[in-house]
Amino acid sequence: MSNNKFLKNKKIKELKLELNNLLKEKFNLKIYKLSGNLKKTHLIKLCKKKIAKLRTFLCNFLKEK
Repeated sequence: MSNNKFLKNKKIKELKLELNNLLKEKFNLKIYKLSGNLKKTHLIKLCKKKIAKLRTFLCNFLKEK
């Protein structure tokens, strides 16, 4: 999911599903961190960046249409 070419090839429904999955993953990572089971805390930051990138792409894509 690192480049926009990958995002442009997907439908809006698939992008929203991907966003939903990322939000669930972020929630789960936060729960693991709070319980002390998360060793790789940088994963939360990466997940947040992916969510921001996807939301930005969705907003720009919907403005174009």
